Amino acid sequence: MPLRLAGKTFGRLLVIKQVESCPQGTRWLCECQCGKQSTVVGKYLTSGNTKSCGCLSLDVTRQVKTTHGHTAGHGVTTTYNAWILMLGRCYNPNGPQFHDYGGRGITVCERWRYSYTNFLRDMGERPTGLLLDRIDNNQGYSPDNCRWTDRTTQNRNRRNTKFAELNGERKPLAEWAEILGEKYMALAYRLRKTGSIAK
Repeated sequence: MPLRLAGKTFGRLLVIKQVESCPQGTRWLCECQCGKQSTVVGKYLTSGNTKSCGCLSLDVTRQVKTTHGHTAGHGVTTTYNAWILMLGRCYNPNGPQFHDYGGRGITVCERWRYSYTNFLRDMGERPTGLLLDRIDNNQGYSPDNCRWTDRTTQNRNRRNTKFAELNGERKPLAEWAEILGEKYMALAYRLRKTGSIAK
């Protein structure tokens, strides 16, 4: 039975009308308390994943801006910026990366979502040159699923990363190419044809 969401309120969003369907589900036109309108997939409204047009995260950011010395006169640190970008990916339906994060159900744990101080306490300062990475890309952002890692490791940990097993050890195909001194495409071809990267 189709959802009947028109007229209902979810967080700061008032559902105005159904507008279209997409692979993720039915989209609804919503008006935020701040006055902005956006379209949101129904299941993200009912699950609580999307509660505003993105202004809620900004308001939370303003509230914590002066409590930890990472903004407001001190300059935005790379650690604070990583936290802001994480929230945007998961909760701003107008953001360029929302489809791959919040749009597919990736969320930020309650401990981090409303507290940069908790995020800083759990993750520590962002080491120079490292990025915030989820260990399991199908799970959300939380202390037990996040780490600071280099770009190479992060790129190998994407949803479309190809993995292969050799001698009982599973690694990204790009890493096997480095270890074995072979070209990535040669290993990919062998894996596709034989089901193994072993010669």
